Amino acid sequence: MMEALRIIPFTLGSLGLQLGALSAYWTTPYGFTLIGLSAAPNTDDASLTLDINDGATEIVGALATAVKATPSTWLTTGLGGTQAAVHVAANSVVSFDANSATSGTQVYAQLYVLLDEVHV
Repeated sequence: MMEALRIIPFTLGSLGLQLGALSAYWTTPYGFTLIGLSAAPNTDDASLTLDINDGATEIVGALATAVKATPSTWLTTGLGGTQAAVHVAANSVVSFDANSATSGTQVYAQLYVLLDEVHV
């Protein structure tokens, strides 16, 4: 099977909105394997952490995402990190927690994923 690397960019939050647990949800019609994540807030936010959940299961937990100019990373060993790759099945509900965010904080992030084989 040939897997395709995809980068999925997204933004959590908007000015004036308080982020927190279960700040956003999405689903995909195909499975993928999470191999990396990079995230940073729009302003320094000392206690901000980011979680990603697959259904009720946390797959990335408490990634410190506090410094605007220093994006935080969650990387598998193949990308030079220490984390194990995590598979997310097709049609899973993926949710994002932006914990302890100051009101108005936005989080800019990129997921690095390998798509499962997609048939059209």
